[in-house]
Amino acid sequence: MAVEASQASWFGIVASSAVISALVNVVSNWRLKVGDRKREDKREQRRVGHVYLEIAQQLEAFAKRCDTYIDDIDEQLDLFYQRDDNAFQNLNKPFTFAFHPEPKWEELPIPFTSKVKALSQGFAETSGFIHRAWEWSDEHETWALETQRVAFHGLRAIEIAVEVRKEIGAGHSVSDRQQQLDAAAVHFIKEINNCRENFKAARHNLQLIPELKAQFTAEFPSPDDPPEIDLTGVP
Repeated sequence: MAVEASQASWFGIVASSAVISALVNVVSNWRLKVGDRKREDKREQRRVGHVYLEIAQQLEAFAKRCDTYIDDIDEQLDLFYQRDDNAFQNLNKPFTFAFHPEPKWEELPIPFTSKVKALSQGFAETSGFIHRAWEWSDEHETWALETQRVAFHGLRAIEIAVEVRKEIGAGHSVSDRQQQLDAAAVHFIKEINNCRENFKAARHNLQLIPELKAQFTAEFPSPDDPPEIDLTGVP
């Protein structure tokens, strides 16, 4: 009986040890998997963060091009007023905006993707509006519209880039580049504010791109403005 009891006790110890060992293995494997998952999540977060940073940098580069382009327009307008036949010859190439390389939009949140794509799409659509404006506008009015287009979308590009950098914790751009972006933003705001003041003075006698017209009409409503159509609930 003592032998049987001893054997039973031994088997119990062995069985208990096996169970404990199995539990330890399960817990160890689980912790390894959790650790691997966390490391993989961090790698993916860093990778997507670099995608966001690339988008921000391309938006900033576009904004700088917009700033330079407005200066080029002003310079060509001066030549135009001096009756220089070569005025605007250097600006015949369409000013467009596209991402190179194109981000993998499917990896990014839909609201963010929609906001960024709306910028490039709006820039192209307003170009079409200005092209059609050639039919009723003179040289000065047409290039004034182009200045509005570039200032409005250049400022929006900077705003989105700032949001992106803040979201991913990237901080500001390098000092020289940041100074250029700050100066560009001031330039854009100045152009838009000039349009705003002109709109307040003569809202019905001012050519504006659709984006600024909608913005200023909302800021300074007038009884003479056509009523807004409520599309709530319309399929």
